[in-house]
Amino acid sequence: MLSVLKWLAIIILALGAFCVLWFCFKSRKPIRYLLINFAVAAAAFMVINLTEKYTGIRIPVNYFTVTASAVFGVPAVIALLVLRLIFVFYFL
Repeated sequence: MLSVLKWLAIIILALGAFCVLWFCFKSRKPIRYLLINFAVAAAAFMVINLTEKYTGIRIPVNYFTVTASAVFGVPAVIALLVLRLIFVFYFL
């Protein structure tokens, strides 16, 4: 069962990366689009981690979270936040 979920997650992430890159190269300025996408995601990532003192929720900084937020942008940061909230409130 875990193997099926792992492959399903890999397929979904690959499709998401393909969609982001397709929209990027469809635009007239792909490098600018990628840089803006990365900058906005990094800002959202920092805001979440800087407000940990008040909210009690933080997203750990590791290769997975940084890569996901850099490639997929703000939707990935929101997804990571939602997953973190689910796990924090489910296991308490």
